[in-house]
Amino acid sequence: MNDFLLRSLLPTNVQRPTANDILDAYHLKQGVRNYTFNSKSEEAEVVPFRQSLFGIVSSCKLFYMKNWKYILALLAVIVLAGCRKEVNDEPVVPTTQKFLVVTMLNSATNTFMVMSIKTDGSGGGPLVNREFVNNNYNNIPGISADGKKLVYVSNDSIYVMTVSNGNSEFIYKNKNTVRYPVLNKNGTKIAFASIGMGQTNGSNLFVVDAVANSQAVQITDFATDWWAGTMPAFSPDGQKIAFGVGYNADDAIYMSNLDGSSLIRVSEEHGFGNADGYPVFSPASSKLVFSSSRYNSVYPGVFDLVLADAVAGGETTCTRLTTMSGSNAQYPFYPAFSVDGNSIYFTAQLNNAPGSAWNIYKIPVGGGTPVNLTNATSTQYRPFNLKEIEKTTTGS
Repeated sequence: MNDFLLRSLLPTNVQRPTANDILDAYHLKQGVRNYTFNSKSEEAEVVPFRQSLFGIVSSCKLFYMKNWKYILALLAVIVLAGCRKEVNDEPVVPTTQKFLVVTMLNSATNTFMVMSIKTDGSGGGPLVNREFVNNNYNNIPGISADGKKLVYVSNDSIYVMTVSNGNSEFIYKNKNTVRYPVLNKNGTKIAFASIGMGQTNGSNLFVVDAVANSQAVQITDFATDWWAGTMPAFSPDGQKIAFGVGYNADDAIYMSNLDGSSLIRVSEEHGFGNADGYPVFSPASSKLVFSSSRYNSVYPGVFDLVLADAVAGGETTCTRLTTMSGSNAQYPFYPAFSVDGNSIYFTAQLNNAPGSAWNIYKIPVGGGTPVNLTNATSTQYRPFNLKEIEKTTTGS
């Protein structure tokens, strides 16, 4: 019980009986009038204990009879306080929810929308109340792994939006076209591709801090006409970055440290018209999954998903996860690991090839039959970037 609460219930004019009050009651009972309560100036009167106790009780009785209303109120508050159940006494149980963030192209308006749907493909709605102009698929907005930040490009300037309030912050203005901006796990760094120093065509990979007016650093140095740094992806542990490198329509996956050192090739080129792209790391940063058309020489536009070792790298570590043979099974693009690392999401046209709707699928990390999560029939909307977000909330 709060002391302030108890004091506030008593009137300010209520006082406890003093020693002289108690003696007054006693001497009135005995018929004694002349006395002072001062043991030094007078001898203390010796009275029987029974009589003294009677006087004290009589004085207390008078005091409480005058203030009985306040005493009852005080007792009621004490009883209620003892019965009241504090909200804070209840254990706080955290709840975890998982959902998919999908960057969706609206072909009717040529704009990207950032959507949120359940991991089973149901439900859905806009994550941010804004659409982003499509520039030849180079500026697809990217979401941070925690779902709190969104990176996008406008007029070759990079901006970061806070998802909770929709506020955007200018980060960096580039003199050339900015392609494929992505955020690292905690939203502190941005990677993108653009024409590098000494290049007249092609691109190289750049990294910039996600802080206003930062300066970008070029971390690769591929020659002109080489398209490097396309579709980059940060490792969740913040140590590596994977990206596509292509020349003459023949693309491979490379990986390096964030400063460009320790550059290794994860996959090899497989001839004209064959490409590897859209790499993404597993949650433990130990694996890479990417799209590849290496297995479909008859139908070079048909891709499959490939899993590779993100530590050693090299073509010998690559394992085929899907079998999209034939012309009627195309484009398993934009793969994304589930938060637990056991599954891989991807977008694809799996029915009747060109002209059919794009949908979202899920497959075990070891391969198997894809599970269809969405059942779109319209070609107006096409899912691009995918990311599973895990959000933990607390409640009483």
